[in-house]
Amino acid sequence: PEWCGITADDVAEIKGFAGIEVYNSSCRYNGKADNESVWNELTDAHIFSPALAVDDTHSTAELFGGWTMIAAPDKSVASIMDALKKGNFYATQGPEFTRLSYENGIFEAEFTEVEEAILIGERSSGYWEALPGWPNHGDYKLLTKLHKPADVKTLGANRFRCRIKDNKGRYAWTGIINA
Repeated sequence: PEWCGITADDVAEIKGFAGIEVYNSSCRYNGKADNESVWNELTDAHIFSPALAVDDTHSTAELFGGWTMIAAPDKSVASIMDALKKGNFYATQGPEFTRLSYENGIFEAEFTEVEEAILIGERSSGYWEALPGWPNHGDYKLLTKLHKPADVKTLGANRFRCRIKDNKGRYAWTGIINA
Protein backbone atom coordinates (compact mmCIF):
# COMPACT_ATOMS: atom_id res chain seq x y z
CA PRO A 1 0.00 0.00 0.00
CA GLU A 2 0.99 3.60 -0.59
CA TRP A 3 1.06 4.43 3.13
CA CYS A 4 4.26 2.44 3.63
CA GLY A 5 5.99 3.72 0.50
CA ILE A 6 5.65 0.59 -1.64
CA THR A 7 5.75 1.44 -5.33
CA ALA A 8 4.41 -0.41 -8.37
CA ASP A 9 8.01 -1.49 -9.12
CA ASP A 10 8.25 -3.01 -5.62
CA VAL A 11 4.98 -4.92 -6.08
CA ALA A 12 5.99 -6.09 -9.57
CA GLU A 13 8.90 -7.99 -8.01
CA ILE A 14 6.55 -10.01 -5.77
CA LYS A 15 5.47 -13.30 -7.32
CA GLY A 16 2.11 -14.89 -6.57
CA PHE A 17 0.49 -12.11 -4.59
CA ALA A 18 -3.29 -12.49 -4.26
CA GLY A 19 -4.43 -8.90 -4.62
CA ILE A 20 -3.66 -5.24 -4.16
CA GLU A 21 -4.97 -3.13 -1.32
CA VAL A 22 -6.69 -0.37 -3.27
CA TYR A 23 -8.07 1.27 -0.13
CA ASN A 24 -7.17 1.12 3.57
CA SER A 25 -9.42 3.18 5.84
CA SER A 26 -6.93 3.49 8.70
CA CYS A 27 -4.48 5.24 6.34
CA ARG A 28 -6.82 8.12 5.60
CA TYR A 29 -5.31 9.91 8.60
CA ASN A 30 -1.98 10.30 6.83
CA GLY A 31 -3.54 11.02 3.43
CA LYS A 32 -2.47 7.73 1.87
CA ALA A 33 -5.58 5.53 2.06
CA ASP A 34 -5.97 5.26 -1.71
CA ASN A 35 -3.64 2.99 -3.68
CA GLU A 36 -5.28 3.29 -7.09
CA SER A 37 -2.26 4.86 -8.80
CA VAL A 38 -0.11 1.80 -7.99
CA TRP A 39 -2.92 -0.44 -9.28
CA ASN A 40 -3.02 1.60 -12.53
CA GLU A 41 0.73 1.31 -12.98
CA LEU A 42 0.64 -2.46 -12.42
CA THR A 43 -2.19 -2.85 -14.93
CA ASP A 44 -0.27 -0.78 -17.48
CA ALA A 45 2.70 -3.12 -16.93
CA HIS A 46 0.39 -6.11 -17.64
CA ILE A 47 0.38 -7.25 -14.01
CA PHE A 48 -3.28 -7.89 -13.32
CA SER A 49 -4.39 -8.06 -9.74
CA PRO A 50 -7.77 -7.96 -8.05
CA ALA A 51 -8.43 -5.08 -5.68
CA LEU A 52 -9.16 -5.36 -1.98
CA ALA A 53 -10.47 -2.71 0.38
CA VAL A 54 -9.89 -3.05 4.10
CA ASP A 55 -10.39 -1.38 7.45
CA ASP A 56 -7.01 -2.47 8.86
CA THR A 57 -8.69 -1.67 12.14
CA HIS A 58 -6.53 -0.35 14.94
CA SER A 59 -9.45 1.38 16.66
CA THR A 60 -13.24 1.50 16.44
CA ALA A 61 -13.00 4.82 14.54
CA GLU A 62 -11.62 2.87 11.56
CA LEU A 63 -14.44 0.33 11.38
CA PHE A 64 -16.49 0.01 8.18
CA GLY A 65 -14.38 2.35 6.06
CA GLY A 66 -13.45 -0.24 3.45
CA TRP A 67 -14.24 -3.87 2.80
CA THR A 68 -14.34 -6.54 0.15
CA MET A 69 -17.77 -7.82 -0.95
CA ILE A 70 -17.61 -11.51 -1.83
CA ALA A 71 -20.28 -13.28 -3.93
CA ALA A 72 -20.30 -16.76 -2.41
CA PRO A 73 -23.26 -19.14 -2.24
CA ASP A 74 -22.86 -19.49 1.54
CA LYS A 75 -20.63 -18.40 4.41
CA SER A 76 -18.47 -21.53 4.55
CA VAL A 77 -14.72 -21.11 4.29
CA ALA A 78 -14.67 -23.31 1.18
CA SER A 79 -17.31 -21.20 -0.60
CA ILE A 80 -15.63 -17.91 0.32
CA MET A 81 -12.19 -19.11 -0.78
CA ASP A 82 -13.63 -20.47 -4.04
CA ALA A 83 -15.33 -17.12 -4.77
CA LEU A 84 -12.07 -15.27 -4.07
CA LYS A 85 -10.10 -17.61 -6.36
CA LYS A 86 -12.66 -17.09 -9.15
CA GLY A 87 -12.62 -13.28 -8.74
CA ASN A 88 -16.23 -13.10 -7.59
CA PHE A 89 -15.75 -10.04 -5.41
CA TYR A 90 -15.24 -6.28 -5.49
CA ALA A 91 -13.70 -3.65 -3.22
CA THR A 92 -15.81 -0.89 -1.70
CA GLN A 93 -16.01 1.99 0.73
CA GLY A 94 -19.82 1.78 0.68
CA PRO A 95 -21.36 1.78 -2.81
CA GLU A 96 -22.65 -1.62 -3.87
CA PHE A 97 -22.60 -3.38 -7.21
CA THR A 98 -25.76 -5.50 -7.41
CA ARG A 99 -25.14 -6.93 -10.88
CA LEU A 100 -22.10 -7.18 -13.15
CA SER A 101 -22.06 -8.68 -16.63
CA TYR A 102 -19.73 -8.64 -19.61
CA GLU A 103 -20.99 -10.47 -22.68
CA ASN A 104 -20.48 -9.95 -26.41
CA GLY A 105 -18.49 -6.76 -25.84
CA ILE A 106 -21.19 -5.14 -23.66
CA PHE A 107 -20.50 -4.24 -20.03
CA GLU A 108 -23.54 -3.96 -17.79
CA ALA A 109 -23.59 -3.00 -14.15
CA GLU A 110 -26.29 -2.18 -11.65
CA PHE A 111 -25.42 -0.49 -8.40
CA THR A 112 -26.63 1.69 -5.57
CA GLU A 113 -27.14 5.35 -6.48
CA VAL A 114 -23.89 7.00 -7.58
CA GLU A 115 -22.79 10.28 -9.10
CA GLU A 116 -19.85 8.86 -11.03
CA ALA A 117 -19.38 5.71 -13.11
CA ILE A 118 -16.16 5.22 -15.06
CA LEU A 119 -14.69 2.35 -17.04
CA ILE A 120 -10.92 2.57 -16.55
CA GLY A 121 -8.76 0.95 -19.21
CA GLU A 122 -5.06 0.54 -19.71
CA ARG A 123 -2.89 3.63 -20.07
CA SER A 124 -5.04 6.61 -21.04
CA SER A 125 -8.05 4.60 -22.21
CA GLY A 126 -11.38 4.68 -20.47
CA TYR A 127 -14.95 5.85 -20.60
CA TRP A 128 -17.08 7.85 -18.19
CA GLU A 129 -20.85 7.69 -17.96
CA ALA A 130 -21.38 10.43 -15.41
CA LEU A 131 -19.23 13.01 -13.71
CA PRO A 132 -20.49 15.83 -11.49
CA GLY A 133 -20.29 19.16 -13.29
CA TRP A 134 -19.89 17.69 -16.77
CA PRO A 135 -20.38 18.92 -19.39
CA ASN A 136 -21.41 22.16 -17.64
CA HIS A 137 -20.64 23.41 -14.15
CA GLY A 138 -23.60 22.55 -11.95
CA ASP A 139 -24.76 19.59 -14.07
CA TYR A 140 -25.51 16.65 -11.86
CA LYS A 141 -27.28 13.33 -12.25
CA LEU A 142 -27.42 10.16 -10.20
CA LEU A 143 -27.11 6.71 -11.77
CA THR A 144 -28.05 3.20 -10.77
CA LYS A 145 -26.94 1.35 -13.90
CA LEU A 146 -24.44 1.34 -16.73
CA HIS A 147 -24.80 -0.35 -20.13
CA LYS A 148 -21.91 0.34 -22.49
CA PRO A 149 -19.99 -1.22 -25.33
CA ALA A 150 -16.59 -2.06 -23.85
CA ASP A 151 -14.81 -3.98 -26.56
CA VAL A 152 -11.22 -3.27 -27.54
CA LYS A 153 -12.22 -1.06 -30.49
CA THR A 154 -14.68 1.07 -28.50
CA LEU A 155 -12.75 1.34 -25.25
CA GLY A 156 -9.24 1.31 -26.69
CA ALA A 157 -8.01 -1.26 -24.19
CA ASN A 158 -7.78 -5.03 -23.78
CA ARG A 159 -8.73 -4.83 -20.11
CA PHE A 160 -10.78 -2.50 -17.96
CA ARG A 161 -12.45 -2.14 -14.59
CA CYS A 162 -15.40 -0.14 -13.36
CA ARG A 163 -15.17 2.45 -10.60
CA ILE A 164 -18.22 4.11 -9.09
CA LYS A 165 -18.48 6.96 -6.58
CA ASP A 166 -21.51 7.84 -4.50
CA ASN A 167 -22.56 11.35 -3.47
CA LYS A 168 -20.69 10.93 -0.16
CA GLY A 169 -17.40 10.57 -2.04
CA ARG A 170 -17.07 6.83 -1.39
CA TYR A 171 -15.80 4.50 -4.11
CA ALA A 172 -16.23 0.89 -5.22
CA TRP A 173 -14.04 -0.95 -7.74
CA THR A 174 -14.62 -4.09 -9.78
CA GLY A 175 -11.77 -6.38 -10.62
CA ILE A 176 -10.04 -6.36 -14.00
CA ILE A 177 -12.29 -7.46 -16.87
CA ASN A 178 -10.81 -8.83 -20.11
CA ALA A 179 -12.35 -7.14 -23.16
